[in-house]
Amino acid sequence: CLFLFFFSSRRRHTRYISVTGVQTCALPISLALMSLVGMPELADVRPLDPVAYILIAAQTLTLAWRRQSPVTVAIVVVGAFVIERGLAYPSNWAVFGIAFALYTIGEQLPTKRALIVGGTAIGIIVVWTGVGVLLYDLPAAFVVTVFGFVTFPLVLGLEARRRERRALALEARAVR
Repeated sequence: CLFLFFFSSRRRHTRYISVTGVQTCALPISLALMSLVGMPELADVRPLDPVAYILIAAQTLTLAWRRQSPVTVAIVVVGAFVIERGLAYPSNWAVFGIAFALYTIGEQLPTKRALIVGGTAIGIIVVWTGVGVLLYDLPAAFVVTVFGFVTFPLVLGLEARRRERRALALEARAVR
């Protein structure tokens, strides 16, 4: 039920902001805030400051415009993720904004462009994760996990677009 609520392919939006976009950014915002409440202090993470909250907002609030400007939203979300991890802020649920942005890239853009934009975003995230694995002596399997996490929404979006186009073609053929 939640999947259909947040990944709906229905185009319920105006020119400026979409209802689905507001629903989409509400989930990562609430998860990010819940993950920050009562978080234990870790030795190798930076304490939260206004910059951390700005980066969390960039990863979540921009999702309200993901249907109107999917590439721009993906750039902002991935850029905020890279900066947030680079500054060693504690992990939070705002990273799910990447999943929503990549799903929209797959669903909204033509296949070739979606693969170029999505592949670039996935490459940046995986390389940045690899750098973190090397610097912080984390297990190498972490890179594979992150690759799967960021690739799945793009593939799902591409499939949703393909199915929608097929359904429209069948509908048009049935009308004739």
